[in-house]
Amino acid sequence: MTPSRFTHKSRYPIVGLFGLIISVVPTVSASAGTNQPSAQPSDMQTRDSPSVALPSSSPGRHMAWVVAILNGAKAPTDAEIIRRFSSTFRAAVPQDQVRAVFAELAAKGPYQLVAIPAATAKQLAVELADATGGRVGIEMELDSGGLISGLQARPISTTPRPTSWKGVTAALTKVGSSQGLLAVEVSRDGKQSSIAALNQDLGQPIGSAFKLYVLGALARSVERGDTRWATPLAVVDQYKSLPSGRLQDARSGRTFPVRELATRMIAESDNTATDHLIGLVGRTSVERAFADMGNRSVARNLPLLSTRNLFQLKATAEPTPLLATYAAAGQGGRRKIIAKLDTNRAPLRLGKGGVGIWSKPREIERVEWFASPSDLVRAVAELGRLSARPGLSQLNGILGKNPGVRIGPEWTRVAFKGGSEPGVRSLTWRLVRMVGRVFALSMAASDPSSPISEDDIVTAAEGAIALLAEQP
Repeated sequence: MTPSRFTHKSRYPIVGLFGLIISVVPTVSASAGTNQPSAQPSDMQTRDSPSVALPSSSPGRHMAWVVAILNGAKAPTDAEIIRRFSSTFRAAVPQDQVRAVFAELAAKGPYQLVAIPAATAKQLAVELADATGGRVGIEMELDSGGLISGLQARPISTTPRPTSWKGVTAALTKVGSSQGLLAVEVSRDGKQSSIAALNQDLGQPIGSAFKLYVLGALARSVERGDTRWATPLAVVDQYKSLPSGRLQDARSGRTFPVRELATRMIAESDNTATDHLIGLVGRTSVERAFADMGNRSVARNLPLLSTRNLFQLKATAEPTPLLATYAAAGQGGRRKIIAKLDTNRAPLRLGKGGVGIWSKPREIERVEWFASPSDLVRAVAELGRLSARPGLSQLNGILGKNPGVRIGPEWTRVAFKGGSEPGVRSLTWRLVRMVGRVFALSMAASDPSSPISEDDIVTAAEGAIALLAEQP
C-alpha cells in the first residue's frame, strides 16, 4: 500500500510506474519513491544478524505499531488511522480497507522481525517471518509531517538465487505468462555479444522503462542546444500526474532544473517529472526517440501516452468504455482521444472525486508502452554512447542514482530503469565492471490476466547480475 517506493540500494528494486497502486494486498506492487540517502550496508541489519530490533526513529515507532497489530493487537480505530496516516494516503485507501488487510495479514501471524534491509529518517523496510516460515516485506515512508504516506506489504520470495544461466531462464519462465531476457557484453566499438537470451525480440509492455526514451529525447535536446541541464522548469498543473514520485505535491510555479527533473524521472520514477519533460521536448520528439534508439515496436507506442494519459484511461474503479475505445482505436482515433484528455489541465487527484485505483491487469497488451529486451539493451547502450559526448556526461549520474538492487563492488558504474503496473514487470541495466568491461541486461515478464510476482523476477535478475560479474 504505497503512493511511492524506496530508492535504497536494497533488494527492493525501483521497477514501476505505479505508485498509484495503493493497496495493502501483498500481491500488489508499486513504484519508485523519494530520493532519500541510501542506507549503507554497515547501517543495515540483515537476516544473518544475531538480533534485529526496530530503530527508535519515527518510522521505527510507526512500524512497531504496525507489527503489534499484525501480532494480535486490537484493530486500529478511525482515530488511530487519522493520527498515523497522511491525508493523501487516507484519501486513496479507505480506513475499512486498512483494517481488512491488517486482519488478513494478522491471520498468518505471529510474526518475527528478521531483517531491516533499509532505513533512513523517513523510510523503513523490514522483513518478517510468519508462523509458517514464509517471509513478508513491509516498506514504509513518512511525509514531511511524520505521518505514514506510503505502506506496502508483499510476500518475499524464498526461492534461492539462480547460479547458472539455465537457472535464470528457468526462474524467469515461472513469472507471468510471457517472458523475455537478453544479457550481452558490449565491446568498445558498440558491438554486442550475446551471453543469454530468451524471447529477446518479443515486444512486451514495459511500464516506466519507457522513460529511457524520454531521457534520450531530452539528451538530444540538450545536445542541440534547445535546452540545458540547468534550465529552470516551472511546475504546472496540466503536467501534474500521480505517484510514483513527489513532484505532484510541489506548488505550481515552483521551478526545478531540468537535470533534477530527469534524475527524479529515472531514480524515483517520478511521473510528474516525466510529463513535464515530455512537455518540454514535445511528444513527437519522444516518439522519434523510440526509433532513434533502436525500438522495433515503434508503431505500438504511437501515439505516445503520457503517464497522466495512462492514469486517465486506467485509474478508475472499474474499466471504462473509454479504455476499451482507446484500445480498439487506430493511431488517428487514439490521437483524438489523447487530445481530448489533454484539455483537462487540472492536477490529477486520488480518492473521492478523483481517479481510482486498480490491482488487476487492464489492457496491458494494447494500452501501455512496449519494447523487447533487445530494444531496451539498445536503449541503454545508446544512452551510454551519448554520455560520452560533450555536455551529456550528466546522463551517467542520472541513470546511476538508483541501481535497482544491491550492487557489488565489482561494478564501477551502473545504469538502471525498471517499470511496472499490474501484470507488468521490466528490469534493464547497463553495468561496467572494474576492469572496464561493459554488460547490459534486460528482462521482462507480463500477464494480461493476473498480477505477477516482483520478487521472483528480481531474484532471477540478481542471479543474472552475479553471473555477469563472473563472466570470463
